[in-house]
Amino acid sequence: MAVRAMKAGALDFLEKQCRDQQLWEPIRDALKYDEKKRRQMTHRSKIQQRLARLSPGERQVFDRLLTSAGGLK
Repeated sequence: MAVRAMKAGALDFLEKQCRDQQLWEPIRDALKYDEKKRRQMTHRSKIQQRLARLSPGERQVFDRLLTSAGGLK
């Protein structure tokens, strides 16, 4: 069951009869993970919005810059 849960995206797996600390620590970790992912998604969305506002000529220059610089890393 633990393997299936982890493959389905679980961040941790708790067994029954866990102590309070064993419960709260994974909850805090999951909240931190969620906050990090939300910040990344917001940042990515802002970049996509900015790219969408480029004119075709600006986008062509941008693409050439990326190609000559070896792409994003």
